[in-house]
Order: sequence, then structure tokens, then C-alpha cells
Amino acid sequence: MLFEEIYQNLEMGFSLENLEYINLTLWHFLASFKFVKHFRLLRKIQSNDPVENSIKYMKNNLKLNLTLEMMCEQIGLSPSHFSTLFKKTTGRSPVDYFISLKIQYACHLLDTTKMRIKEISNYLAYEDPYYFSRLFSKIMMVSPTAYRKLEKG
Repeated sequence: MLFEEIYQNLEMGFSLENLEYINLTLWHFLASFKFVKHFRLLRKIQSNDPVENSIKYMKNNLKLNLTLEMMCEQIGLSPSHFSTLFKKTTGRSPVDYFISLKIQYACHLLDTTKMRIKEISNYLAYEDPYYFSRLFSKIMMVSPTAYRKLEKG
């Protein structure tokens, strides 16, 4: 699971924050080989974690325009409790986290497809491609067009 997480994050772009996260996750991945019993026990406990489950739900629904209420309905918590728990765990609000996942996936699409920016915008449930471009630029510090032109790897 950690290897998949590292791989998926590499696919989502090479921002400094993303590379730092991957680097730290790699150490966790390597430790899982040495401490197999602890790692398996921890994974069993985490499988009931509402934050982890909501992140999986977000990743599976990047093509939708999810709201906080929709996420809470899936998890079975009130919006205020869920938001507090999510922010305490991740350091971000659920909606901000979901937007980041969408932008990371947009990076993946820009890197691996020839889809136009308007098509990527629509694919990720952003009706206005200009809004999508502004949001992308705000998070990635570069426009989608400039990101696509960047040399990577």
C-alpha cells in the first residue's frame, strides 16, 4: 500500500511538498519490511479510520464536485466533527484536500495525456476552464500550460 501511495504521488507531480512527502513515505515503506508485525497491526487499526476512508472516497470520485455534506454522508459524521477530525489529521480542511487531489490528478493528466486544459477541467468537474486554470496556478505556482511544458524526470 505504501509503494502504491509513493507511486501515485509521483504520478501527481513533482512539487517540493510532494517530493518531501514521498521521501518521508519511502522511509516508512522501508521500515515496514523490518517491522512487519507492527506494520500489519497498524494497517488493521487504520482501516476503520474515517479520515482514511474519506480520502479513499475522494480519490475514487475526482470526477465529481463533492461537497462537505456529501463526504460526511459517506462517513457518517456531522460536518463540524468531520472537519475538525480531518483537519487535525491532515492539517487541511476536507474541501481543500479534495481540491489538492484534483489538481494533483490534473498534473498527472497533463504529464501523461494530450488532453486539452478545457477537457481536463471538464473531466474534473470544473465547468469553467478559466477558474480551473486560476486554481491550478494558485496551487502549483505555474499555469497548466506552463506546467505541461516543464521538463520533468
